[in-house]
Amino acid sequence: MNRRQVLTGGLSSLVVSPAGGAEVSKPQVPKWRPSFSQPIDRIEERFGYYFDRGRDFAILENGTCVLAEAGLSDEAEAMAAIQTLAMISNYHPDMKPSDMDDGNVLVSYNHPAFNVVLSDVANAHWQEIEARPRMGWLRARC
Repeated sequence: MNRRQVLTGGLSSLVVSPAGGAEVSKPQVPKWRPSFSQPIDRIEERFGYYFDRGRDFAILENGTCVLAEAGLSDEAEAMAAIQTLAMISNYHPDMKPSDMDDGNVLVSYNHPAFNVVLSDVANAHWQEIEARPRMGWLRARC
């Protein structure tokens, strides 16, 4: 069974794991927020296609897709997705972009998480993206 769910910002505020009560680091919040977003339904469809609709995954609020172990409860899947994102963003994020057969780009990380870059959305907003290289990954300073 493939479960795909969109995890909203409320879930990303969870810091306690239901299994064992271990504390989970919150993912870093990027300093720059683009003025646009990608359609989650299209990200879900494309990501499912890339994995032959054979894997469970969660989609976080801004479109990051995290592969999940089969058979997890929704709560456990949500916690695993948030933990995975924290492991990526709290350390140096190793990113590997791959050109896909449909013209989009799939960005993979050193953990089982991915971002789909929809080519038409990126092209439509390229000027804004190019003006802010790497700003999305700089840590917000208080």
